[in-house]
Amino acid sequence: MAVAPGSIVSIYGPKLAPATEIGPDSPLAQTVGGLTVTIGERLLPLFFASPGQINPQLPSDLGAGDQTLVVHAEDQPDATGRFTVQRNAPGLFYRQVGSKAYLVALHSDGSLATPKSPARCGERITALGTGLSGSAS
Repeated sequence: MAVAPGSIVSIYGPKLAPATEIGPDSPLAQTVGGLTVTIGERLLPLFFASPGQINPQLPSDLGAGDQTLVVHAEDQPDATGRFTVQRNAPGLFYRQVGSKAYLVALHSDGSLATPKSPARCGERITALGTGLSGSAS
């Protein structure tokens, strides 16, 4: 599986961070929960960190091909991971509700489409995703 430059990605593993912490909305932080994520010498902006998951954003100018990222956490050995970058690598966001996965989508008024507030037949919704390398509709 490949990811596109500029994508928001998820890193999964055990004991990645000491606790769950959400980073600031804007500007994104380069340190969240006492950890950083780098590709080469570049610090990645972070949305979220928890013991089992970290969500950074890849640089929009990241070159195609194999890349290595490193998670640096206080009092922990560095964790490394390899991944492949390609120009277009779309992915849609979903969330788990019970045992089912649901697309993260918004109604035209900006409210979240949910099982209790589903999209109606013919309604235009906005699906949230990443890796599209430009505008899509």
